[in-house]
Amino acid sequence: MDRKSLYWEKQIPLMTPEFIVLYNGQKPYPDISYMRLSDAFISQLHKNEEEPAPSVELVVKVINIGYGHNKSILEKSKSLQDYSIFTYKVQEYKDRGLLLQEAIRQAVIYCRENDIMQPFLTDNSSEVENMLLTDWNWDEAMEVAKEEAWKDGQEQGWKEGKKEEAFDIAKKLLAMGLDLDMIIKGTGLTAEQIQSL
Repeated sequence: MDRKSLYWEKQIPLMTPEFIVLYNGQKPYPDISYMRLSDAFISQLHKNEEEPAPSVELVVKVINIGYGHNKSILEKSKSLQDYSIFTYKVQEYKDRGLLLQEAIRQAVIYCRENDIMQPFLTDNSSEVENMLLTDWNWDEAMEVAKEEAWKDGQEQGWKEGKKEEAFDIAKKLLAMGLDLDMIIKGTGLTAEQIQSL
């Protein structure tokens, strides 16, 4: 970019960025999905009609590279295809009852014997084993999962409490003889919900 372009008044065209996450977890996941940054915004919990839309948005394409998913994508990249097979083999050995360390070791052996990630594993097999063992801490993962479940429960409780509060307010406003449209606007409830009170 020319230094003088910093002073241009006209808009500078930019290449379109594309953000991609490669998913290879064990939970069922669609082949292709999209995540939006705005889904994580706290303001979503307090959203009403007068609140402006988020000023920043980022859409990330999530591609499931787990074994058996997105074959056409994996066939275009031997590295991704090999990695998908490797992680599948680790899980397969774990499912057979092997401890994680032994499952990784067996997956490395399988892949080396079957020309999967061959050059990389030949040069780095011990590093791969150590990296996978040190980067993934099962106890820590379980702790995070519990914390996440607690937060989800707390959020659900908060939402239910807000909804219950809206029903209580609607009952009081109905008792005061307020117009249905006003109660809908004031509580965010539907006409059916209010009429069922």
